Amino acid sequence: MIKLSNLVKICNKGQANEHAILENINLEIGRGEMVSVIGKSGAGKSTLLQVLAGITDYDKGEYYFGKQLIKKMSDDQLARFRNERVGIVLQDFSLIEEFKAFDNVILPLEFSHRYTKAKMTKIGKELLKYVNLEKKAEQIVHTMSGGEKQRIAIARALANSPDVILADEPTGALDSESTFVIMQLLHKVHRAGKTVMIVTHDMEVASQCERIITISDGKIKEDTVLTGFKDHCREGK
Repeated sequence: MIKLSNLVKICNKGQANEHAILENINLEIGRGEMVSVIGKSGAGKSTLLQVLAGITDYDKGEYYFGKQLIKKMSDDQLARFRNERVGIVLQDFSLIEEFKAFDNVILPLEFSHRYTKAKMTKIGKELLKYVNLEKKAEQIVHTMSGGEKQRIAIARALANSPDVILADEPTGALDSESTFVIMQLLHKVHRAGKTVMIVTHDMEVASQCERIITISDGKIKEDTVLTGFKDHCREGK
């Protein structure tokens, strides 16, 4: 699904404080894996996720998504990639607070221009049911709790049925009860066949994934496969 070879991302290029925020990253993520990325602030975790999402360009190396080399995509192809192939979930939710929950969920569908109004309505209702918020479809987002907002954000990320869900600190702004709910939902997404990557500071969250990738100073220091993960998923814990 994802292959990075000797990938480098330079920050402040051409300036006195130029440095590599990602350095010689070699990483493969298979279809259907659930992977966590951990590391201290400034280690390069979020930058890696942004590169994978096609939001941030890289300077050297290669990034293949399936058989597609991201570097060779046009701007239009990249926009389509971001909208249709990856779903992004962020710590601050990045919802339109003045919109209703339903309108936030279907927003990616409107940008894709592939759906009729009736089809968008059907998908929106199905996704709200999937995250157990169908009764709050008409509720304005700014009146919702943090946990509810993150469930709306996950529903929105799934709107175009992407191959990969990229989550940057999805539980970072939540209490322990809401964190449990969100992780249960991300496991549900994974069991449905999606590839899931979670950037997190929380080792308890990271340990619920199949692999833990540790980044320090822009480099991958460890890539640990956790035994027992498959049983964990089957039992729905």
